[in-house]
Amino acid sequence: MPLSLLALMITAPAAAVAPAEPAMPQPAAILAQTRRVADWQLANRTNWATMPAARKSVQEVRDWQQATFWVALTELANRDKKYAQPLLDLGRAEKWQLGDLAYHADDQLIGQAWLWAAQNGAGKGAIAPTKAYFDHCPRESPDDQP
Repeated sequence: MPLSLLALMITAPAAAVAPAEPAMPQPAAILAQTRRVADWQLANRTNWATMPAARKSVQEVRDWQQATFWVALTELANRDKKYAQPLLDLGRAEKWQLGDLAYHADDQLIGQAWLWAAQNGAGKGAIAPTKAYFDHCPRESPDDQP
């Protein structure tokens, strides 16, 4: 009997057993991992050596690439108030401004974090620049539609 056929016959019973279903992580374990990742991100948020291939726009905290982190951090801050302070500090440092590109969703995403901040300690001043922007931007009329 060729060696490969013998090996197949020996391992066949093991191969017939269905693999065990992976266990779903428990909510507490997910939250612990989320905290671990958030802590690393906060500690390394200006360490660009950790992202050597990143475009220059990654360094802009109001651009979508960082704004997605800050918006996600609002959800973590709802569960653990330790994460609220970095959000409030960032907003104050950025003077609650949106990104530089008008009519560009990438630069408006950070406004979601500012909205959270307004509702969680920063007050109405956190959304004042966003509100002023949208109050003064021209609206499309039905005639402007293609």
